[in-house]
Amino acid sequence: MFETEEWFKLIKSVIFISSSNLSCFEKIDRILQSLSDSFASEACRFFRVEEIKEGSILYRILKTKKPFFSDELTPIEYEEFLKEEKILIQPFFVCIPVYDDSSFYGILYLGYTKSKIFSSEAIEILSLVSKEIGRILNIERLIEKKERYLSELGALYEIGKAVTSTIKLNELINLILITGQKLLRAKGGVLRIKDDTSGELNIKYISGDFNQNLLEERISKRVFSMKTPQWVHHRSEGKPSLSMMCVPLMGSNGLVMGTLTFFDLDNESNFEQRDFQLLVSMAEYVSRALENAYLYKGLEELNQRLKEAQNLLLHREKINALEELSNSIAHEIKNPLTSIGGFARRLSRLLSEGEAEKRYVETIINEVNRLEKILNDVLRYTNQGSPILKECDIVGILKESVSMVSFGNNTNGVQIIEEFEGSLPKINGDREQLKHAFFHLIQNAYQAMEGKGTIFLRVSSFRLNGTSSIRVEVKDTGKGIDPENLHNIFNPFYTNKTSSLGLGLPIVHKIITSHHGQIEVENQPGKGANFIITLPAL
Repeated sequence: MFETEEWFKLIKSVIFISSSNLSCFEKIDRILQSLSDSFASEACRFFRVEEIKEGSILYRILKTKKPFFSDELTPIEYEEFLKEEKILIQPFFVCIPVYDDSSFYGILYLGYTKSKIFSSEAIEILSLVSKEIGRILNIERLIEKKERYLSELGALYEIGKAVTSTIKLNELINLILITGQKLLRAKGGVLRIKDDTSGELNIKYISGDFNQNLLEERISKRVFSMKTPQWVHHRSEGKPSLSMMCVPLMGSNGLVMGTLTFFDLDNESNFEQRDFQLLVSMAEYVSRALENAYLYKGLEELNQRLKEAQNLLLHREKINALEELSNSIAHEIKNPLTSIGGFARRLSRLLSEGEAEKRYVETIINEVNRLEKILNDVLRYTNQGSPILKECDIVGILKESVSMVSFGNNTNGVQIIEEFEGSLPKINGDREQLKHAFFHLIQNAYQAMEGKGTIFLRVSSFRLNGTSSIRVEVKDTGKGIDPENLHNIFNPFYTNKTSSLGLGLPIVHKIITSHHGQIEVENQPGKGANFIITLPAL
């Protein structure tokens, strides 16, 4: 008889084997070896269900789902065994069915040639081991089922992998047709998408050797309207045959987004039923991918608008704080500076030319003038009032701005080329403010070229979101803007010039936006910059 400690060692060994990384069959072999050693059996094996012949003793034991044994106290007549079983089964044995709620797996068998008595504890231990064997086999069955399922999905996975590799709409549309053409061995394909405005079915993308014909167009429209896949072989006298498959692309809301069509095999033969079924299955992947791509595109556009709104809000908050601080400082400095300038001018008038004190006073006056100019720029920026809108001629404003720019002695080195479209519409604006804005842009363009180069002034009309608009370009051939500084150029007091306060472009930006316009820059480092202003026209 076994002691409790020995039973415990056996169960522990079985659990250890079961939780190891061995294969299913290796685990069962190890468990059988442990059982054979523990029970000192002459034969210990597992009969799989497919090995058990119907009508045999083992078969009847399996169906009862109960342990069965033949020992010294309860022997079984040897004649009850089939001929095949007599070779396998010893006179004294114990059989434990291995099963779970859904399946029979086989029988756990221990056999002896010498007299043996099986206690209830031994039967109970063997039943526990048989349950563990059943669990191992069940896990193996589930793994095999999963692998079989994955194998069946392999083809569709390849399609799905291709169409879900990107959510960028144009890339996705291109990939859909290229992948479909390859998998179906087609000569070409066409993707049609419904136009949200007109409701018409329009060609969005084509691939391969596609030649549009009336039959293909009619079938696509029929598939679109009926929401049903079509597979046709068309033959006409004197013309090449056409084998074509077309499927609707259904949205999750039940509406048709478009159609996907492939035609003619590369080997000149017709499509087969499996090709058609693959395309029908593919349509579901394509529909979801397209839907996601359109959703992503919409979210991208919305996110971009939100970012722009957030950046604008942050910019305005920062500008407002700077405006308040700058305005306060400018007012505090301007009054004593005016006094200094006034007294310096009075002293200058009292001193004779040639006196050393006269030169000192002139220096004071020049510096006061420079500081007053800086303060005026600050106050003009911080106290820029709302524009007084009147009908204006944008070309006239630009020409006046050019005349305000001081080119010094280098006028021969700078060329100004004016490209003004004829019959330009008028704009509604504040002439003085706009003149000041374009003055800053032209002055910056001149300074960027260091006295040598070309300034292009271009004005044209166009429609923006259905509204008449004016586009003004101020382009130079200087060194361009350092990309690291580009995002700061419209921020006040940001400059890389020692002689500038950094208010020129912020003033321009403030004036243009107050006129409900936009300003952007096309920057080419080493080649120049192009400032583009868009203003609403009348």
